Amino acid sequence: MVVEDKNPLDAFVMTSNAFTSNGYVVLGQSIAGKINSIILVWSGFILSGVGSATLTLTLLINHYNSKFNRMEKTIKENNKKLKTLEKLIKEQNKQ
Repeated sequence: MVVEDKNPLDAFVMTSNAFTSNGYVVLGQSIAGKINSIILVWSGFILSGVGSATLTLTLLINHYNSKFNRMEKTIKENNKKLKTLEKLIKEQNKQ
C-alpha cells in the first residue's frame, strides 16, 4: 500500500495476484471487478491445492493398501504353514 501508493483493496488484489503468480497487475477497474479478481485468484489457488492434496492422498492410500494386502497374505500363508507344522508334530507325538 505504502510503496505503490495504492488503496487497501488495490494492495490486496496486487498481493493476491503476486502470491498466486499472476503478476502485479491490478485486475478490474471497479470495486466489483477487483473483488471478483480476488475471488477468482484465491478460488483457483484453493482448488489447485485441493486437487494436489486429493491426488497425494489417493496415491498414499493405494500404496499402503497394497502393503497391507501383501502383509495380510503373508500372515495367512504363515498361519497355514503353522497349522501344517502343528499337525506334523501331533502325528509324530502319537507315534
